Amino acid sequence: MFCVMLHCILLLIVSPVVQSEVYSALSDLDKLIKTEDAALKELDIYIREQEKRMIELRRRAKRMNAGHIEALENAKEYLFNPVNAFLLIKRLTIELNDIELITKDISEHILMSVSDEKPQEFPSLEDLEGAMNALIRLQDVYNLDTSVIANGIGSTGSKMLSDDCFELGQHLQQIGDTHGAAKWYKEAYNRFTLGKTSLRQKVKILEYLASYTYTIGKVEEALAYISELHHLVPDHESTLHQKTFYEDILWYQQEQNPEQ
Repeated sequence: MFCVMLHCILLLIVSPVVQSEVYSALSDLDKLIKTEDAALKELDIYIREQEKRMIELRRRAKRMNAGHIEALENAKEYLFNPVNAFLLIKRLTIELNDIELITKDISEHILMSVSDEKPQEFPSLEDLEGAMNALIRLQDVYNLDTSVIANGIGSTGSKMLSDDCFELGQHLQQIGDTHGAAKWYKEAYNRFTLGKTSLRQKVKILEYLASYTYTIGKVEEALAYISELHHLVPDHESTLHQKTFYEDILWYQQEQNPEQ
């Protein structure tokens, strides 16, 4: 080995041409080291992103599993409660679709494995809509407060989280029931701390509640919602304008009624 090294050194000393070629080769290798460095950085970013996705998947799996265990304990009693029926269908529609968006390949593998093992029936979005309508009818017929339903209607029901209430509010908004939608969005707002609520849902809830409370004359409450939204998303389009608008109205009202 030492002979080979000595031979290389002698070549470098004796031959300027060889020396030039070696330096050229070293320069090319230096570029490869930079390429490898960039590749490792990209790999590190990819690994961290995958780890985040796995944490989110575990969180969602834990939540689905908790509901599933409740259902297994006494299926008939569990499904007799309309809140539980809604939550079960929601898990197998919206939540499973969300998982598919997080990692399409894995969720497809899950669905394919389940289907291969035994033909399964997955509920549709129409089934989910039917479950939501059943809860809304129950609320109307018995004049139930949203919190009563969201707490499970008795000891057999599961508690609803913020995103569960959000789906009911969004459904009512879509069918034109603005008052009913506001009730469920408010319930969703009250449950922000009970579970993870997406930024998209929080923004929509705060936007709707600000607009709704303003239309019924509760400008101070509307300002509170829009201020929270502005704090949550400082660069949100039109939020600062709305905040200033509500502040101007309150200032004008105070000027007109200084004693209040």
